[in-house]
Amino acid sequence: MFKCGKFLAGGIIGAAIGILFAPKSGAETRAFIKEKAQAYMDNADVMSDNVRDRAVELYSSASGYAGDATAQLKDRIDTVRSRTADGDATNAAAPTPANVSAPAPASTAPAAVPQTTTGKASPAGATASTAKKT
Repeated sequence: MFKCGKFLAGGIIGAAIGILFAPKSGAETRAFIKEKAQAYMDNADVMSDNVRDRAVELYSSASGYAGDATAQLKDRIDTVRSRTADGDATNAAAPTPANVSAPAPASTAPAAVPQTTTGKASPAGATASTAKKT
């Protein structure tokens, strides 16, 4: 990340030096720099507004999800409490489709290849002692 910052800083410094040594008069160069600075400031304002708006949207969405999850959890707790209070403790913790998690996916990693004593992969089904040594 710091390399990127150094690269950008170098680019900005190089651009500034190029502008300062350009074959324009001082007034033209200052006007050019002023215009570019204003354009960058306007662009930064627009970008900050977009980021702020997106952050507000994400916060609203997350708080809505959190509120829904809290309400569902409270309902489940009330259901379990009412079942245990009624003496129906056997069904109090019975899994329902809503609270049963899916099994973890199987690993897709390839199986290890047996190695011979020479460090070369052995033929399928062969062990280090049965593989041909080369």
